[in-house]
Amino acid sequence: MLIYKTKTIQKFKKLEKKIKKNSSKIILYGCSNFALEFLLHTNILDNVIYITDSNNIYHQKKRFGKKVISPKKLNKIKFDKIIITSKAFSSDIKNNLLSLNISRNKIIQL
Repeated sequence: MLIYKTKTIQKFKKLEKKIKKNSSKIILYGCSNFALEFLLHTNILDNVIYITDSNNIYHQKKRFGKKVISPKKLNKIKFDKIIITSKAFSSDIKNNLLSLNISRNKIIQL
């Protein structure tokens, strides 16, 4: 388990470096504990402009200090990358994003 965690954290750090280098505007998809873990191991919160989640109990509320919006609003927002911060539903979320006409090259699966 420790090796997996170390590899995961290394992946987070590599992504953080790219985000910081490009001053990317990021949206996180997912309000789960995995999103919290991602944020705890990176320093990108200033780059996060919104969080989105399909669960409407989060909509128009704040999570991790950022406003949570409906995925349906994503096409109205200018952003560089959307990071899927859900492990269990990652493939479903990616398919949902593609169905919303979000460019494949903007989607990052962790």
